[in-house]
Amino acid sequence: MPPVPPSGPPPPRRGASAELLARVPKLLDAMRSVGSGLELRDTLNRICRTAADLAHARYAAIGVIDAEGDGLAEFVHHGVDEATARRIGYLPDGRKGLLGSLVRDPEPVRLTDLTEDPRSCGFPEHHPPMRSFLGVPIHVQGEVFGNLYLTDKRAGEPFDEYDLAMVRVLATEAGIAIGNARLYEAAQQRERWIDGSVAVTTALLSGGDMDEALQVVAEQARRLSGARAGIVLLPAEGGGLEIVAVAARHPTLSPIHICRCR
Repeated sequence: MPPVPPSGPPPPRRGASAELLARVPKLLDAMRSVGSGLELRDTLNRICRTAADLAHARYAAIGVIDAEGDGLAEFVHHGVDEATARRIGYLPDGRKGLLGSLVRDPEPVRLTDLTEDPRSCGFPEHHPPMRSFLGVPIHVQGEVFGNLYLTDKRAGEPFDEYDLAMVRVLATEAGIAIGNARLYEAAQQRERWIDGSVAVTTALLSGGDMDEALQVVAEQARRLSGARAGIVLLPAEGGGLEIVAVAARHPTLSPIHICRCR
């Protein structure tokens, strides 16, 4: 007769930390939250909020590494209000200091006081003071996408090894969520290009008014590129180019303006 398994919860695995295990339910909730959307910008903001909540941090940010790999193309932050952000005036470019070091060497970093780290180059004017620091890389499909930064535990103590373990797991899930968001945005962009191409082709081949057709071309170009304005230029008599259609997001720029560009 086979032995009857003992009742009740299973004993913790050898070497497992009771504190770490106690945080697992919150980590699972955080992972579900991170993967709940498909818009890339919303996903980055959600990762910041979720990571800050998971590690009880006042501030969180994601630095997206640029195509050259030597700086930041984007910096998404959480915890700094809009008024303070405006007073600071600019976002980190990731080319120097501690953030620059993490761009060049994307490895987990945990500091008790970042101001004492030799890689730190200080804060700009109006920047809130920060001490404890935790940074982990985010990988998307095997490549480094950027780094997730957390600063200042709310209770004042430094980040511990359990915070690092939880945030590293979250960063892995974040990489999956970002990859999914990228695929979704690429699919959306392809659909917009197809729709735009159909609209332009229909307008040009419909045999209708040419000015209206060119206006469609300008509007589709503006919409597909995400630009504030789309402009169609044609060769002008006597040389140069003539602006024949303008489509702008701002209503005051909507009328077609005709001029010559030499």
